[in-house]
Amino acid sequence: MTGKGTILVVDDTLANLKLLADTLMAEGYQVLPSDSGELALASAAVRPPELILLDIRMPGLNGFEVFRRLKARPETCDIPVMFISAGGEVEERVEGLALGAVDFITKPFQRAELLARVQTHLELRRLRVRLQDQAAELRRTNDQLQTELVERKAAEAARERILRELQRSLAEVKTLQGIIPICAGCKKIRDDRGYWSQVETYIVKHSEAQFSHGMCPDCVKKWYLDLEQMQPPDPVPAADSPIEPVHRILLVEPDPVRRESLRQVLERGGYAAETAADGMEAAQALTLSPAGFGLVVMAQNMPLMDGVVILRSMRHIQKDIQIIFLTEVAGPGIPPDVQAHVRACLCKPFTDEQLLAAVKKASYAG
Repeated sequence: MTGKGTILVVDDTLANLKLLADTLMAEGYQVLPSDSGELALASAAVRPPELILLDIRMPGLNGFEVFRRLKARPETCDIPVMFISAGGEVEERVEGLALGAVDFITKPFQRAELLARVQTHLELRRLRVRLQDQAAELRRTNDQLQTELVERKAAEAARERILRELQRSLAEVKTLQGIIPICAGCKKIRDDRGYWSQVETYIVKHSEAQFSHGMCPDCVKKWYLDLEQMQPPDPVPAADSPIEPVHRILLVEPDPVRRESLRQVLERGGYAAETAADGMEAAQALTLSPAGFGLVVMAQNMPLMDGVVILRSMRHIQKDIQIIFLTEVAGPGIPPDVQAHVRACLCKPFTDEQLLAAVKKASYAG
């Protein structure tokens, strides 16, 4: 994929979903396919796209309800949505436009018209984002200028205060010298011989005052580093890790190092393994794979979406899906509605031999 844009396509009819995905991917777009409203909401929350193509008539959550929920979330409320309509029903179009949709696509769609509309709305969104960024930058610049102006006024007021205090101090020094010439910039004083010296040197020579040198808190902050800035950064927490299984195996593991290690173990065992980093990539691989997968090896506990939620979405794409879960603790509970799809649960840490044995057993149990 060339990265022309990321588009979430939502349609409960897998043939339509694959046709739309293939058409857009052929033009260089990255496609996130979803066959239900629930999966679309989860996908958009994990990886917000730049544009959404949303079917209106779907079982469960229909397109209008999915649209309302997207607009209610801060992370997805600004994403433009184009509705996919099965016909030219005026009522649907009126309701969609009233909700805030940017456009409609009518089934069966024309390829050239679809691509033109998609490109137009992606360009409009990017222009709007650039304008928003420029406005935010202008606000930040204005705030910075206001802060600098306040600081400059404060510095001038402090200088005037120091000057007044110095003038009062000089008035208390021996007055035999009359008018004392003082530099308006560096505050040095000129003596009778024309030499310039520091204020404290002059005062010591011409009075009984003595000085003990120190530094005020403001000068400490100005001339010395804040020790707290030299503390080492907090350690970065380690990422979670997941796993995968057989025949044509889909391996779902978020940690790239562990994912590659598990893939090599499966290939040494004679299995062809395709990998995915999270549930969204796994669903995309299942949707776009015509042959499907004989087995999915997947971590049960993953960031954002756990394995059970991903399995419920997968079984709508491949009804005979079989899973080996990789768990963090022994004996995790598997909900009754997905137990039929779970062939084994391996508790970490496990050996390569244990993984291959579980895969082999699952492949013959299918």
